[in-house]
Order: sequence, then structure tokens, then C-alpha cells
Amino acid sequence: MASAKSNRYFDGFSLRYLLLHPAVWFLVATCLVVFTSIQLWEQHRDRIVDPDRNSISAEEVQINLPPKLFRADLLADLHIDVLNKASLADRELVPLTAEYLGAVPWIKKINRIEKSANGLEIDLSYRLPVALIEVANRIAAAVDAEGTVFDPSLLVPIDNSDEQIELLRISMPQVNLANSTAQQTRPTDPRIEHACRLCEFLLPVSKVLELYRVVTYDLPARKPDSKPPQLELWTRNGTRVVWGSAPGYEQAHESSHEVKLAALREFISTNGSLSNFLRRDESKIDVSMGTPQVVAAKRVASLFELLEHCK
Repeated sequence: MASAKSNRYFDGFSLRYLLLHPAVWFLVATCLVVFTSIQLWEQHRDRIVDPDRNSISAEEVQINLPPKLFRADLLADLHIDVLNKASLADRELVPLTAEYLGAVPWIKKINRIEKSANGLEIDLSYRLPVALIEVANRIAAAVDAEGTVFDPSLLVPIDNSDEQIELLRISMPQVNLANSTAQQTRPTDPRIEHACRLCEFLLPVSKVLELYRVVTYDLPARKPDSKPPQLELWTRNGTRVVWGSAPGYEQAHESSHEVKLAALREFISTNGSLSNFLRRDESKIDVSMGTPQVVAAKRVASLFELLEHCK
């Protein structure tokens, strides 16, 4: 009974009925008008609107620029490659800008690109260096918090004499950067990633605490499931702090990285700055257990030259 009743709603419907219905013709006509208008605008807009009126000047682009450590002028390059060839009236302006910025290796994420009454608004997250890897007492590469190695051509020249570059240094034996690129997300040497995690955590306080270098004596791991490298913190003049594993990789006997930092602050508050630690030749400060302790220091042959360089 119900089936027969529902079929009545379709009585009188046919293909001819649909094609001749006024609503169908209205919809088709509207689509044709919109499509034709778009095509005509694309072909003749320069005759209708002065292109210079909608061209994008540098003052009309609001963008959070990268730090001065990068060699390139991002806004100038964007203007040359994209904005000079477009106007605010272009429908493709936002996707073209996103495509260009997405290919820049040191841009980590495009948060927002919007056209507004003031011009073009761009908000970006950058892949920022947190440390400089040293090989044979020379800077070999800059790395971000994930251990991604930056192409040196992207950055301003850096050397150890430049005290304006407030980045931690990383030193380890037998480090190999030959297979590292600016595009990869994880370093081929896991020790680099561990050291970079610690650098990211300590970088905001490194200057105040006089921390300058993150060191591991561990050789490259032969197995992927090996224990995390044990890390130390050094001042410029060679005071050494035993830290232990990187944040997120603490072993069962270790304290968390927040507790370790609190222990280091406690030692400095009680004994003075790390650079003034007079027993640095024969002792280290161990905060790995969450309580500052002064322990005997042993010389490690693989980093003998590095230790001498820091004094």
C-alpha cells in the first residue's frame, strides 16, 4: 500500500517535463551567465580596471619575516617571482603564493595566506636553526630542532668568532654529514637528532646559564635500537655538566629534563656561574639524577683536542 502511494509522486515526471521546466532553464541560464562573466573578466579586465591600481607593492604585504640568519630576502624574492606578475584582483594569487612558499626548504608550515583590504597577509612558521655542528673545531652545518641540516648557501657565513650567533654548538666523534640534506626530516646519524632536541630545550636559557656546547663521546650506533647517546653541556672555557639522555629519551634511572634544568639552576645559585667553576680540570657537575653533584672527570681521547680548544 505504501509503495503504491509513493509511486504517485513520480506520476507525470518525464525527461521532457524536466527539460521544459522553468526552474531548470533558470539554473542553466544562471550558470552560463556566471561562466561567461568569469571568462570575459579574465580576458578584458586590464581594459576595465587599471592594473597599477591593483598591483601589489611591498608595503601591501604583511609577512612575518625569517630571522637575519638567513641569507635570502624572502619578501624581495616573493615579489620578483610571484607578486610582480599578479594583482590583488587575481583569483590565483593565493594559490600561486602558497605554491611558491611551499617550495622554500626553510619554511616549515604555511599558517595563513589571505587577501584583505590592506593587501596580502601571510603568516609562516620557519624551520629555525638551534645549533651548529662542529667538525675539527670548524662549523660544518646548522641544524634545526629535528636535526635537519640546512644548506649552507641559505645562511649567512658563520664562524666560531661570531658571538652574535646565539646558537649552541654540537660536537661528537666520527660525525658524518655527507648524506644529510636540507630536505630530509631526520638525520642519518641519530646522535644529531638527540643533541638537537636538547639544544632546542636549552637554547632560550643558554646565554644566561653560559652554556655553549652539547657534547657526546658516544660513537655512531651500530644498531637502531641502541641506547640513546649520553650528552654533556660545556661552557666556552670548558666547564662540563653531565646531562644524560635528551628530552623524551630519559632512561629509568634519570630525572626529566625539567628537573635536570632545575638542578643546574640550583648549583649555579649556590656555587656561582658555571664559567667560574674552578675545579673544571678534574671535575664535572652531574645533574642527570635531578640533584647536582660534583664528580671526577675523565679525559676521553676522541675529544682531547676539542677539550684543549675550549680552554
